[in-house]
Order: sequence, then structure tokens, then C-alpha cells
Amino acid sequence: VLEAGLFPPTCTHCGEWMPTGTGFPDRRPGHSIALSSPLAATLSRVLCGDCLRDDLRAIEPPFCSVCGIPFRSRIGDSHPCGRCLEAPGPIGRLRSAGIHRGALSSVIHDLKYNRRIRLGRRLGTVLFDVLTTHWLRQELDMVIPVPLHPLRCRQRGFNQSLLMVRPWPRLAAERASEWADLTQSADVLVRHQNTPQQTGLDRRKRRANVRGAFSIRSDRAVRGKHVLLVDDVLTTGATMDACARVLLKAGAASVDGLTVARAL
Repeated sequence: VLEAGLFPPTCTHCGEWMPTGTGFPDRRPGHSIALSSPLAATLSRVLCGDCLRDDLRAIEPPFCSVCGIPFRSRIGDSHPCGRCLEAPGPIGRLRSAGIHRGALSSVIHDLKYNRRIRLGRRLGTVLFDVLTTHWLRQELDMVIPVPLHPLRCRQRGFNQSLLMVRPWPRLAAERASEWADLTQSADVLVRHQNTPQQTGLDRRKRRANVRGAFSIRSDRAVRGKHVLLVDDVLTTGATMDACARVLLKAGAASVDGLTVARAL
């Protein structure tokens, strides 16, 4: 308490001092926000009320029932989008918690590049909320975090995708015990090519960049399994698709995907 009083936390996105105490008021006297989504509620300790209200967008229905991209119109039910109908990809079902912009982008950046490891647990909670909302336990056999190349992992100090799935057993024990036995396999999928960063590349170049970058240590580990791939951000889907194709070629029964954020 003394530490919080002397050194109150700052908003990860805007840098303003965060108010302490109960509730999550914004910076305008006499106003408070309603945490209308699990995404906002989970990030309310690291983002101020103004940024939660104005700069954080959760992905909610209606969206594509396959790739999860939100529709512009908020009328009607979720259904497959035109791209998924025309050219189905290797991912059976893809879901993301929010749009990769503003406040959510800042939280992910702070985790990856400023090494704020504690944010991994918060984002892991965000992912677990999405997992238990959009999947039934019997639909999945194992979770595989998208791997980093060993050199990049040593430079960063951690794999952010692995960091985010680690809290799931604890969360399952606390909230949804049927998920407690979901297998996490961090050493099955391997990134053996240290490809350049995807940032700044268009869709075609991203796909070319990760082509052949992943491999499986043992086909037996995934044969017949329903796999969930987990990553931090989906931009064009090139990395997820490359991983899914390798898993399916090794005999996986299906591959779904889950990310914290996706770019539009």
C-alpha cells in the first residue's frame, strides 16, 4: 500500500498516473467507466479509464465464424466471411481478444520489448477468457505456443506466447476445472529458421518469409490431435498458417488459433 501511494502506477498506453483505490475511474472528476468486456476488466490495472474507454476495442460478435475477423455491421449473427468461403485456410477456427491498435498494442509492446513480464500473466488471462468462451473442452487436445527461433528467444529472454499460456492451469483450477488437464506442449513445434521480423512486410512477403521456417520434432506427438496454436498478434496470418500446415502434414486432426490481438 505504501509503495502504491508513493509510486502510483502509470498507464501503459498514455503514461498518466493511475488512480488508486476501488473502482476504475477515468481522469475526469466525477466520471467512471463501465468495464463492459473481460478484456477491459483484465487490463484495468495497467490501463487508465480514459484509455480503456476510448482506445481499447474488444472483438465481439458478429464476426467471421472461421477466421474471427469482425464485421463492419453490428447487425446479424456470425457467419463465414467471403474470403474464408472462397479460399479456406489451414486454421479451422481463429479467435482474438481485441483489435491490435492503441492501448492493446501498447500492452503487447511493453511485454515484448520492455520486458514487463507481469503483463504476460494478464494477457494470459485475456486469452483464457477467449478460450473458455469459444471452445468446449472436448474440442481440443493440446495447446502449442508459436515458437521463437532460439537466438531470438535468448535475445528477448522469453517466448511471449509461452509466457501467456503458463497461467492457464492456475486459472482452470480457480474458474473452469474442466480445462485443468489441457496439455501444453512447448517443444513439439520448432522454428529452425531465424527469419527477419515480419513488421513492415506485406501479405505476400510475410508468407514467403516464414515458408519452411517451422518443423515438428515428433509426428507422433501431434498425430490425431486437435491442436490450439497461441500467439500474441495476428497480422496477415502468415505465421499461424505456416505452423498449421506443418502440424497438419504431421498428422494433426485439426488446428485452431488464438491470439491476443489482430490487425485489421
